[in-house]
Amino acid sequence: MLNLNKISATVQSVAKKCQDFFALTIDQEENLTKQITAASVGNLNFYILTVFSALIISLGTIVNNLAIILAGLLILPMVWPFLAVSLALIKGDRHLLGKTLLTLLKAVLLILILSFLSGLIAPNHALTSIITKGNQSSIMELLLALLGGFLAAFLINYPKFGSLVANLLIASLITPSLIRAGFSFALGSFYQAAQAGLIFLSNFTALTLAAASFFCLAGFKKALTLPVNKDRSIPWPQLFLFALIVIFFAFTFRLAEQERQFRLVKEILVNNLPEGRLIELVVSKDKQEFVLAMTLFSPNNLSSRQMDKLMNVLMQKLQRSVKLEITVIPTFQGHKTSVPTTSANPQLESRNQDLDKLRNKVFPSLP
Repeated sequence: MLNLNKISATVQSVAKKCQDFFALTIDQEENLTKQITAASVGNLNFYILTVFSALIISLGTIVNNLAIILAGLLILPMVWPFLAVSLALIKGDRHLLGKTLLTLLKAVLLILILSFLSGLIAPNHALTSIITKGNQSSIMELLLALLGGFLAAFLINYPKFGSLVANLLIASLITPSLIRAGFSFALGSFYQAAQAGLIFLSNFTALTLAAASFFCLAGFKKALTLPVNKDRSIPWPQLFLFALIVIFFAFTFRLAEQERQFRLVKEILVNNLPEGRLIELVVSKDKQEFVLAMTLFSPNNLSSRQMDKLMNVLMQKLQRSVKLEITVIPTFQGHKTSVPTTSANPQLESRNQDLDKLRNKVFPSLP
């Protein structure tokens, strides 16, 4: 039988060691609080950097230049307001929470507007490819957002390189979904814009909760319980934290269901396409139907009968209408048999020479 007391003691010991490792001194806590609070203010420099970085990232995404995208992510000052939101939740600071959320809202609107304007001058086929492939969230992306938020809050204590790496982490997890949302608006695809917005919201929730968990471990003054307010004011930080937790679990269950559907679709395709080899599969939803875009190697193109059978199996398993887009890359198999040459036969060669001599004697006029 399991020893519950021993397990509980082990868990408490591990938690105590983690708290001791991440704990900050009172001076470090005060300095970090002042640094985050001051840097999260939405001043003119903050919005200028946001404008230029949004344009650089949008245009870099359109031309598919990773170096340009990385440069834009490095100068986007998103780490400070995100950390300020997490800090306000832990400290129960309503003023800091409201001010920082307003700053974030303005920055998000700027990125959406600038990516929308950039999308208007881009080719439609390029935007469609970016939106389709980018709006595929997964459990792994949510876990990456959790890790990124916690690590960003941890690295911010290292002034030499921490703020730069932390800013890159936050920007790379938040900005791409906003850029895709702006591109979707430029194409008039409001459903895809909503999908990108949901990805942004899920990453924002994971990042904020992860950073807040670091501040808890670091020993910041916590306000996770409802305080006794004589003026009966609404405890907004606690309510906002509770809402984030609910949203996070809702997204977790949603992404888990998407992963299950993806594995089911992949299994169906592999079992019903024995001659083909699946290379790429993108599963998305467009209103009330599944959109499946797949690429496979196959020696033969799919017949109409095979497509109908595949569609029927998919609709039966998924219980929804299906739109199937298949790109077949033909493969050819060559076959050649090489027969080794036999060694020369001396007797046969001698006989042939004798026949040639006899022919020359009997028919000297023949060539």
